[in-house]
Amino acid sequence: MDITPAPSPDQPLYPQGTPRKQRSSVRTWASVILSLVSLVLIATAIYEKMSVSKVVIGAKDEVRYSGTATKEQALALGQALKTAEYFSDKGVSVLLNKGDSGTIVSFVVKEGSWNDWTRVAAFEEMGRDVASSVGGYPLKVRLVDDGVAMKKEMDVHPNIKVGGIEVRYSGSATEAQAKALAEAFYKGVPDTELTLLFSVNQGKKEIAMVVHAGAWDDAGSVEGLQTFIRSVADSVGGLPITLRLIDSELNSKKEVPVQ
Repeated sequence: MDITPAPSPDQPLYPQGTPRKQRSSVRTWASVILSLVSLVLIATAIYEKMSVSKVVIGAKDEVRYSGTATKEQALALGQALKTAEYFSDKGVSVLLNKGDSGTIVSFVVKEGSWNDWTRVAAFEEMGRDVASSVGGYPLKVRLVDDGVAMKKEMDVHPNIKVGGIEVRYSGSATEAQAKALAEAFYKGVPDTELTLLFSVNQGKKEIAMVVHAGAWDDAGSVEGLQTFIRSVADSVGGLPITLRLIDSELNSKKEVPVQ
């Protein structure tokens, strides 16, 4: 079958032909999610809810760290976010905690942002891109409200690659499932470079694929992709699976069940 070509492995999530300066990096997602950051009462809420230390990045932005997280790790995270232009002296606070639950990076966001698939996926990508600055995986990314109450938690894992197939997995999806999915796709389309976002949440499996603009409106293309997902479903434990078609900026364009 014909699957729309996807980005090259070193520039995942972007269709071929996208200019390098627009391709994958944490900077790509900064512009998508920075508008969702809540600046109201963040400092007060954090001081009231947590006993933390902080480092200031630039003039106004800060990383507040707690648990066994070190000042050096907080500075490294802050510099990674500054390089990404997520920190740009607008008074943004990010929380870094290390403890029994592992490494947690929390972003204070505007009400309801945690219910938007595109925004959640963008924050997951942010987590992957800054993971090395806080000691690597495993890593949890949390979206919290102004009162620092957790609204969404994502378990973020390293990517799995088989040939030109890259699988980014999250939630309760396992490394074994991600590897099996990558191998199944590679067997079916060995000459294709493709990035998949695979997640399992509350037992529900989802595969998100970046496709060329307009593919989500082409009934034949959608049907072909559903057929292909059926052919690889056993690699992740079988059906049902939700297939999500997304564009190069992680905007969800179409969601279809695969039974």
